[in-house]
Amino acid sequence: MEANDWFRRAVYKLLDLSKRVMTTNDPRIDDDQMARIRRQFDSIAETQKAQSLELEELRKNNLEKDERIKELERQLQEKKATQNKLGTDIGTIFGWIDSLN
Repeated sequence: MEANDWFRRAVYKLLDLSKRVMTTNDPRIDDDQMARIRRQFDSIAETQKAQSLELEELRKNNLEKDERIKELERQLQEKKATQNKLGTDIGTIFGWIDSLN
């Protein structure tokens, strides 16, 4: 069971209880008022849920981006190491050619 669903049911029970208390004191409280309150709550709950999902997705994307950056940095370091080794090898070859002359 999702925490959001549990919270929603708890709020609905509180709204029902508050309606009973309010109608005891003021019988003019009607179902339309309570329905508006529920709609407002539902709207807020849905917005919160959507924002939570969006935040989770952004965090996931950020993590994937960070992992990709690390991988590219590792590949770049490997290429630099290979380039340095090739430079050293070429220098050795030129030194060998010079020694032949």
